[in-house]
Amino acid sequence: MPASPVADLLDQLELEADGPTTFRARTGGPRQGGYSRMFGGLVAAQALRAGQATVRPGFHANSLHGYFMAEGEPGAELVLEVDPLRDGRSFSTRGVVARQNGRAIFSLLASFHTDEKGGEYQITAAEVPAPEDPDATWTDRPHPDYPPAAVFEFRDIPVPAMESQGPRPVVARWWARTVEPLPDDRDLHTCVLTYLSDLHGLTAIAIPLGVPWHERRQTASLDHSVHFHRPIRMDDWVLVEMSPVSNSGNRGLVRNTIHARDGVLGASVSQEGLLRLSRPD
Repeated sequence: MPASPVADLLDQLELEADGPTTFRARTGGPRQGGYSRMFGGLVAAQALRAGQATVRPGFHANSLHGYFMAEGEPGAELVLEVDPLRDGRSFSTRGVVARQNGRAIFSLLASFHTDEKGGEYQITAAEVPAPEDPDATWTDRPHPDYPPAAVFEFRDIPVPAMESQGPRPVVARWWARTVEPLPDDRDLHTCVLTYLSDLHGLTAIAIPLGVPWHERRQTASLDHSVHFHRPIRMDDWVLVEMSPVSNSGNRGLVRNTIHARDGVLGASVSQEGLLRLSRPD
């Protein structure tokens, strides 16, 4: 039995091969953290891990696009079926379907790329207090009992009201890192980043509408995209900035950036979620 939440996550990312393109994975104990459905970031990370297991050495994920099709059941075994769609000289493409009890709950399309040298540009990170700043003021973390809360420690940074307006509004900003060191495995860190990337997207979507999180409503992640720009470590502090883009037809979109503590842009995230202010009849 894993001795800590981080060890448990790593154990769930350690897939069991059931043939060259089929894998099985644990999904944690029943009702993770008191929640009745599986955390979406876990199934996305496990699906990416399955894709990684089928590509050639030296190929690393450069993007993923996933669709959440049904709620996952914590504790039920996950079966990951990989479709090796293409292997080129510089890129490989994998499709992955995650199933529980014979039902598809998540589908993933991922691209893998060999490292190349070229021109460099990135959006800069905001100037914020360092995570160890003794004079910084941190806000309270929402939903502290959500499953990732045991894997990561957080420093939530207050966002001035003026930043929630304009062409690139920011409604949430926080530092995060795993509570324990991770192995020196670049692809594993990419999976842990994917796990983190699904956190609080629905909260950020709701903020522009002025909807209190505790208000009764129906929410669900619909689709999720991550572009991996540069390798960063997830056992050192990373800065997450969340920018809502749109709410319409009960669907909201949020875009996030994830920078390493030295300012390197590691990934960009785009997530669409269902946000019904009242449950349909």
